[in-house]
Amino acid sequence: MASISDLDMLVNRLAASLKNDNLIIPAMPELVTKLSRLVGDSNVTTKELARVIGSDTGVTAQVIRLSQTLRYSNPGTTITSLPAAISRIGLNSTVSMALALAIEQSFYFRNSVVVKYCHDEISRSFMVCSYALTICAIRYGIMPNLVYDYVVLASSLLNIGYLPFLVEVDTYVLGQGKGYKLDYEDLKTAAEKIKYPLGTAILRHWHFDKSFESVMCQEPDNAVEFYANSLAFAKQFIEYAEARGLRLRVPKNPDEAYVSLTDEKSIADIREWMKEQGLVEERE
Repeated sequence: MASISDLDMLVNRLAASLKNDNLIIPAMPELVTKLSRLVGDSNVTTKELARVIGSDTGVTAQVIRLSQTLRYSNPGTTITSLPAAISRIGLNSTVSMALALAIEQSFYFRNSVVVKYCHDEISRSFMVCSYALTICAIRYGIMPNLVYDYVVLASSLLNIGYLPFLVEVDTYVLGQGKGYKLDYEDLKTAAEKIKYPLGTAILRHWHFDKSFESVMCQEPDNAVEFYANSLAFAKQFIEYAEARGLRLRVPKNPDEAYVSLTDEKSIADIREWMKEQGLVEERE
């Protein structure tokens, strides 16, 4: 049976590597590397973007599916090609969306407990994304594309700090043999200790904008725009709803995560909470 001391040993080893500036940060996956270079590039073309995304069949399929979700849907028109999907979604939004999808599928684990924990955290980030988009829709009315792109990309980075630790745990457990058992709650406790410093180090190494670092800690930061805080607000609302037994919608995949909520009860609950927090003004 794995003990919390085993996991603490791995946490301490990673923390020491960070402190001594000799942490081996995972290389950015090739598709993520290519897409990150296109973020904010006003000269990127549909043809160029389709060529980059088209190298990954999984991301391609999801982008095409997402182009037919409620946010982008055009009744009577079916999207069957990647260029058509990009045209419907828009160049910048497609870059952010594809980058988020590529990050989410970049890591593979073998231990069943690690796999379950990773799956649960991705599901949680999907829920945070959907609620953050809803909070922004209530705040802004018509949501600017810039806001949507930022929230989708930022939500995919919420888990980036867990990944090097989970790789360490997965490798360690495999090396201990079949009789070694890993406890889910112990893994969760240990991961929470290291996710923020690791996540921040990875974002800096991968040259992401500094504003994404505040997203990692999931605490509101008065120095950034409202939409950059929307994921922290979403986390606060989810905790508020869970404590009061309010019904929460849990997206099962990116198709459901990358859109704001539409049911009136959920929107009313969020709006009421935002009023209590001073995040939205009463409308006549």
